Amino acid sequence: MPFIAKELSVKDITLIENNLLAFFIAKQNKIGEFQPIVLYITGDDYSSLTLIVLNKNNSPVGGFNLCGGLDSGPYSTGDSLTTYHANSYSIINPNQIITYRIDQSDFADSVKKPSIIDSSVFSSHIDKDGKIRTKQTVKAHFRKAK
Repeated sequence: MPFIAKELSVKDITLIENNLLAFFIAKQNKIGEFQPIVLYITGDDYSSLTLIVLNKNNSPVGGFNLCGGLDSGPYSTGDSLTTYHANSYSIINPNQIITYRIDQSDFADSVKKPSIIDSSVFSSHIDKDGKIRTKQTVKAHFRKAK
């Protein structure tokens, strides 16, 4: 709850408890005293596959959306551009997560233009305190050939 509340800027955690569902997906290998788990979280305008880091008391100390989040579906800019996540996956090593993400934007107007592709790579590291630190290592922006 604390990770999702922070991500959504919600102060009242009962809003999260009452409006989202979480399903346990996997337990990762421990990192020192920390236990990473993967949850599928869903609710109105929210859907994510999220890695949560638990301390030895099973309290969350860090979290990272492997994919999805708020308004994770396609979204429109104006009346002619639709953007969606074309592909996203993460590789989880003992204390590092490498996330690859491709977003595609398509024009809906009558003069068909090539799609815009945004490709990003993120490197996340689970620190000794269980917090997850993320930095973007690659960002490419190009037009898709017809």
